[in-house]
Amino acid sequence: KEGQLLDAVGDWIGAFANPDSIPLVFLDASGGLPALGFVVLYALNYNRCVDLWTKVFLVACCMALSKAVLDLVTVLPDSSGWSNCQVRLDKEA
Repeated sequence: KEGQLLDAVGDWIGAFANPDSIPLVFLDASGGLPALGFVVLYALNYNRCVDLWTKVFLVACCMALSKAVLDLVTVLPDSSGWSNCQVRLDKEA
């Protein structure tokens, strides 16, 4: 389609599920899954090593900041699809 960015992963997921049916809240919350994984791993750690915990959260913080900067400077297609993006753009104009 004209004006639509190439999104190979989105096209692959779209072959299995309707991308419009994925709630936007779920996509926004997916950034917290790595932090939840670290909390679960820490709960399973019997050693309770504070040094390791500090390093893990420092790395997680750096990754979150890097993701935020890359999201800010990268042009990405709308997660709900090009047609929904065009509708929202028309509403803003």
